[in-house]
Amino acid sequence: MIEIKVPELAESITEGTISQWLINVGDKVEKGGSVVELETDKVNVEIIAEDSGIVSKLLGEPGDTVEVGATIAILDANGAPVAVSTPAPLAEQPKQETTEAPKAAAPSAEQTATLQGLPNTNRPIASPAARKMARELGIDLNDVRSTDPLGRVRPHDVQAHAAAPKEAPAAPKSPAPAPVAKTEFEKPVERVKMSRRRQTIAKRLVEVQQTSAMLTTFNEVDMTAIMELRKERKDAFEKKHDVRLGFMSFFTKAVVAALKQFPLLNAEIQGDELIIKKFYDIGIAVAAPDGLVVPVVRDANQLNFAEIESEIRNLGMKARDNKLS
Repeated sequence: MIEIKVPELAESITEGTISQWLINVGDKVEKGGSVVELETDKVNVEIIAEDSGIVSKLLGEPGDTVEVGATIAILDANGAPVAVSTPAPLAEQPKQETTEAPKAAAPSAEQTATLQGLPNTNRPIASPAARKMARELGIDLNDVRSTDPLGRVRPHDVQAHAAAPKEAPAAPKSPAPAPVAKTEFEKPVERVKMSRRRQTIAKRLVEVQQTSAMLTTFNEVDMTAIMELRKERKDAFEKKHDVRLGFMSFFTKAVVAALKQFPLLNAEIQGDELIIKKFYDIGIAVAAPDGLVVPVVRDANQLNFAEIESEIRNLGMKARDNKLS
């Protein structure tokens, strides 16, 4: 018996909704084949089979909510035909203590490097079928461009890489562009003249950022209270506002509060001036057909939870339809 489980999708995603099954009971599934399409707050993703077998049971129906780590389908590894039966509705999976703990929710170093766009010194994230194909073709998975919204390399990515012509040597870098003229903001800002010493520090830090490998520091936060609050109110919230209560609205509210407490984090350098913004536009990463994009939730400090979730949903739909302006 082979269990197909919901994999970790992203750091802030703990559950998804079954959009549609791509298989039926009795079907033969090959390793690396798509099984089900899940819809989450940020991305639609297809779950693939890690092994081959005959589908013996589907543990959910379209519209059911499933948590990360939950078993959603069972394959018969022996390949014996099975009788078709109607799957029972999926009961809510009880959360394990390790799932709720921030440490368990944190991504692995391998996933972190991929999601954050950092150099990955470990193995790239790829399906077993893709790894096998890459070994057979002598292809380094680090060189394969993934078309998966979450950066996972799949067999068709390896095939596309193998079929693609070798890239020509990169052209010499063009000269740096001329300094950009000062931007006049429509929203309130505070302009602070920087001292010569501060200008030099800023210039050196930019040079370091362009020439040195950048690392990201992760701090763990106890999300137990927020997870319990969301679990308690998500059904009533969706019924009242016609939008799901995700974690992104909580994160957005937290970011706005932090920016108000530390205003220099909401600033940019323009020439010899430090521009401290008195407005709060928050970028939210969502998946688009060609990769991740970061549309902006404008004036997030003026929005309530329902308005933030609605705006994120609308931006996500526009991203998937290539209608972001």
